[in-house]
Amino acid sequence: MKKFISGLIVGAVAVLIFVSLNKDDVTVNDSKEARAERIASVLEDGWDEFGLFSFGIGDTDPVISIGMDETKSEQELRDYLKENIDKYDLIHYDIEIFQKNIQELEKEHSLSLQNKDI
Repeated sequence: MKKFISGLIVGAVAVLIFVSLNKDDVTVNDSKEARAERIASVLEDGWDEFGLFSFGIGDTDPVISIGMDETKSEQELRDYLKENIDKYDLIHYDIEIFQKNIQELEKEHSLSLQNKDI
């Protein structure tokens, strides 16, 4: 009887160790919408710090497209994303970053608003 109980305890401990070591391989069953909301929240939090002017999170095309000010560091933005977005969310997407002059973008935006008023 003692051997049986000892065997159960050893088996339970082995299962717990196995599960804890492999928990990184198990992805959470999550909706695309929830994943996109979490990513959007992180991008909005870094909006001013990284000079972002646009981002899009693809639904059918698994790409996060980010537009940022050319005077800001793309590598710092990538590091920020890796630190703040869960790796299980990031594995579903490729990240594309394009940089432009923010003054030119503001001019384009104001011109597009003027054209809408006409």
